[in-house]
Amino acid sequence: MSKRAKQKLSASRNWVEPHRGELIKAMREFSLRHSLFNVFSDFIEISAIALSNKFHLSEFDRREKRYFEIIGKYTKEELNRLAKMFAHLQQLYQDRIEQNGQPGMAKYRMQGLGDVLGEIYMELELGSDRAGQFFTPYTVSFMMAQMTIGDGKSIREQGFIELHEPACGSAGMVVATADAMHQVGLNYPQHMHAVCIDIDPRCVHMAYVQLSLLGVAATIVHGNALTLEQWDTWYTPPFFIAGWPKKLQQRRMEKTFRQLLDGIGSFKEKDPAPTPARSTMQEAA
Repeated sequence: MSKRAKQKLSASRNWVEPHRGELIKAMREFSLRHSLFNVFSDFIEISAIALSNKFHLSEFDRREKRYFEIIGKYTKEELNRLAKMFAHLQQLYQDRIEQNGQPGMAKYRMQGLGDVLGEIYMELELGSDRAGQFFTPYTVSFMMAQMTIGDGKSIREQGFIELHEPACGSAGMVVATADAMHQVGLNYPQHMHAVCIDIDPRCVHMAYVQLSLLGVAATIVHGNALTLEQWDTWYTPPFFIAGWPKKLQQRRMEKTFRQLLDGIGSFKEKDPAPTPARSTMQEAA
C-alpha cells in the first residue's frame, strides 16, 4: 500500500473513531521534544502500571517506583496530555466492545474488537524502526481464530479453554480468539484464560493494557519462550475479578487426579504374574 493510500485509510478510521484520532494526534505532539518510540513505550508502560496497581498489590511498591521514574521525564502539560491519551484509549476500547453487542447477538461488525495498539504502533511507523517488527493484520488473526473456535461446542463441554501465545506481540491473536468466542455466544472473560509471553517489554505492556481494557483474563509473562527464562509476570484485572486462580487450580487438581486414575487403571490391566509350575512330586503330595 502506498503512503498516500495509508494516509487516506488512517483519516477514514480516525473519522469513524474520533478517540483513535485524538490519541494518535496527541502522541504526535510529543515529537517536538521526545522520541515518538520512547513516548509510546512510556505511555504504554505507565498505563499498564496504573491498571496493575489496583489489583496486583504484591507488586505495587516496585511498579509505583518505576511509574514515578517514567513520569519524571515529562512536564506538567505533557503529563496532562498522557492522561487524556489514556482516557481516549479506554473510550476507544469501550466503543468497540459496545459495537460488538451481546455475546452471540453481535450488531453490524465494522471491525470487531481489533488489535488497537498493534494498529496504532504500525500507523506511527514504529515497527519499521525496530528490527522490522510487524503485527499481523487483525482480519487474518480473526479468520484463524474462527477456524479454531468453530461453533464453540468443545469449549462449552470443557467449561473453559487455556490459550498459550508465545512471542505474543500486542496479543492480537488472543483478542481475535476472544472476538470469535463472543460471536458464537461465549462470554470470553469466563471461558478463556490466556498465557502470553514476549521477550520485548514493550510488547508485554501492550498485551497487558489491551487485554485488560477488553476484559480478557490473562497472565502476561516477560520472558523467553525458548529458554523458559522469566523476568516479570502481569495478571490482568479479569484474572482476579473472574476468580481464575481458583479455576486454574481446580483444573490442575482434576488433571492430576485423572492421571492418577489412568495410572491405576493401566496397572490393573497388566497381565498377572504367571503362577510357578508345580512339580510332579508337589502334585502327588
